[in-house]
Amino acid sequence: MKRLMILILLLCLLLTACSYYRFEDSIKRKLTEEIGKNRQENRENGESAQNIDEKYRYSEGVFHIGDVIPFDIWGKMELTVNSAKVFDSMSDAGIDKTRLHSEEVKEDGSNYFVLLDLTIKNIDASGLGNDGEDFYIDGVLIERDYIGYQDSLVSYFPIAYFSHSPSREDADWQKNYYKYTLSKGESLDCQIGFFVPRELVKNNEVVYCLGANTNIIRYYVELDLEVMR
Repeated sequence: MKRLMILILLLCLLLTACSYYRFEDSIKRKLTEEIGKNRQENRENGESAQNIDEKYRYSEGVFHIGDVIPFDIWGKMELTVNSAKVFDSMSDAGIDKTRLHSEEVKEDGSNYFVLLDLTIKNIDASGLGNDGEDFYIDGVLIERDYIGYQDSLVSYFPIAYFSHSPSREDADWQKNYYKYTLSKGESLDCQIGFFVPRELVKNNEVVYCLGANTNIIRYYVELDLEVMR
C-alpha cells in the first residue's frame, strides 16, 4: 500500500511538471513569433541589423520567482520578483485604502489582492527629469491565454498600489503616483499590488508581465500564487 501511494505521488509530480513545461514552451513559442514579427517590422522600417539585435538582446521570455530579469528600456536595469502573496483584501495585507492610486476599487469579495515584493536595480539607466534618475514602475498581471498578443493587452490587471508612491499631501500625487527615483548603481525594494478576480487566482491563471507599456519587449514571470491564510 505504501509503495502504491509513493507511485501515485510520483505520477502526480510528473504530470504537474509536464503540464508546467508545456505552458512554458507555449509562452516561448508565442514570444518567438512576436519578436520575429517585430524584427521584420523594424527591418521594413529601415533599421540596421545591429540596432535590431541591440534592441532585442534581453528577450529572455519566461522567468520565475527569484530570477533576476535584465531589461533595457532607458539603459540597463534589473528586476527581481522576490515573492507573490495573495490576500482576501488589501487591509489583510496591512495596506490602507488611502494608499491606492484610486479609491474607486470596490472590495466586494469578487477579487483577491495580489502583492508582489520587488527589487529593482539601476545598472546604468538614465531616466526622466533633469538628473535622469526618475522612473515609472512598470508591469501588469495578465491572463495566460493572452500572452503573445502584441497590439493590446486585452485582459490585464493594472497596478493599484505602489509602496513608494508620493503622499496625498503632494499636489501632484496622483500624476506622480507610479514615479520613483533611483540613481545608477543603487537598488530599490518595493511592493506593487493588484486586484484580481478570485477564480483566476485559484486556478493560477495570471502571470506578471514586465514591459507592458512598450511594444518592443515583454518579460513574463510565473508567480505560483498561493492564498494567504
